[in-house]
Amino acid sequence: MKKIEITKWVGTAALIAATLARATHHNGIDINLSLIGVACWFAVGVVARDKPLWIVNAFSVVVLGASALGYVH
Repeated sequence: MKKIEITKWVGTAALIAATLARATHHNGIDINLSLIGVACWFAVGVVARDKPLWIVNAFSVVVLGASALGYVH
């Protein structure tokens, strides 16, 4: 399997796990899992030169990163 395919699956699994964590009120881990997922998809967007994909995920990395670091409540 190519590295890009692995990255897509890791990102997808992290986002699914983040959604489940949020739904079950595990609010600390959901941010971290979401951050992993969007970071993976950002990388995929950059490699694939898919501007809309990397822009939405770059924005999400910034917002989720700030939240994980405690800058956003």
